[in-house]
Amino acid sequence: MSKVKASYGIHFNGNRLRGAKVLLPLDENGNPNWKYMTDFIKKLEHETASKALEYIYIYISYPFARNLNIAWKVENGKYLT
Repeated sequence: MSKVKASYGIHFNGNRLRGAKVLLPLDENGNPNWKYMTDFIKKLEHETASKALEYIYIYISYPFARNLNIAWKVENGKYLT
């Protein structure tokens, strides 16, 4: 079996899942560290939502930028080009 678990042509389905090992972070007692995993997912969600909201804010605040190819950078809460 190849080292690639999933890709465009190799779908990760139930059969592949049965043979896969899922490594989880452990706490000091050797149990799955649910708090770490929860905090990690919350951080990812926050980062994704922040990026989406930033895009929406720029799109609404600067309608002329919709047709321009401008790279926006945030510094101290201000949008710069």
